[in-house]
Amino acid sequence: MNTLEQLLKEWLHIRGFIVETNLKVGRRSELNPGTSAGGWVGELDVVAYHPVTGELYHFEPSLDSHTWDTRKERFARKFQTGRDYIRTVAQFANVPAEHFANLKQVALLSHTPKGMADRIEFAGGEAWTIDSFVEEVNAWVRSNWSVAWAGAIPESYPLLRVMQFSLVGNYRKVRA
Repeated sequence: MNTLEQLLKEWLHIRGFIVETNLKVGRRSELNPGTSAGGWVGELDVVAYHPVTGELYHFEPSLDSHTWDTRKERFARKFQTGRDYIRTVAQFANVPAEHFANLKQVALLSHTPKGMADRIEFAGGEAWTIDSFVEEVNAWVRSNWSVAWAGAIPESYPLLRVMQFSLVGNYRKVRA
């Protein structure tokens, strides 16, 4: 799991989402019985479901440097794999069917083309820049957590805890 996947996992989990990472989906031997087909159709990087709100996300973080057209093709394929197979993931077997219809798919990318917004419709889902995602997490940490001595983010969320120390402070408020 890379750093972006870890930060996504921590941020979603601490907010009440059930989060699974690096889910292999579409076992080829089950799709083609009687053949020697092996492996998987694909892998879903981060899938998160909030049992109270019904929100369902499929995130695909990437630091690639492919051309924009290559990215569109690649993520269209990844998002289609998610739509085709997310219901088969055992961890999400009890998710009501209507929540799958509202699946939000997000490619988390280093940048969007020059002149485009930080969050755009993209390849059948959305593209967010890493900067806009980190800004959202920063805002969440600042608005939900005080200085660490008064209430530290649990140590099971090491990346978020470091963000708390750097954004809010440990004993004294960090100056903005």
